Amino acid sequence: MGEFFDWNPDRGTWYEVSDHNGGIAIHTKQDVQPVLDHAKAIRNSGLNERKMRKTGFLHYATIPAHVELEIMQNYGVKSIYKKDFQDKLLKIIDQEYPYLKCTDMKHQ
Repeated sequence: MGEFFDWNPDRGTWYEVSDHNGGIAIHTKQDVQPVLDHAKAIRNSGLNERKMRKTGFLHYATIPAHVELEIMQNYGVKSIYKKDFQDKLLKIIDQEYPYLKCTDMKHQ
């Protein structure tokens, strides 16, 4: 597709640049299998729920960069980090992206 440009190890994304109609196009790619494996391991361990009972906090899901963009574009969520969209986001994750969840709990 394009020529390697950069790598972001924190997000597991890499970027490629290619010519596009006299300009340039930057393509972002991400290997999400490690993210899916990590979410499944947390979900299956039961540690997340025990920690929630102790601290009141729950690691609900791990969201890869491309899924974040997809949710923002397709579901009218302006930012996955804003509290205003929290209920809507959790329902979307429950229904459309359950494999990203780090818990078996359902959002009410």
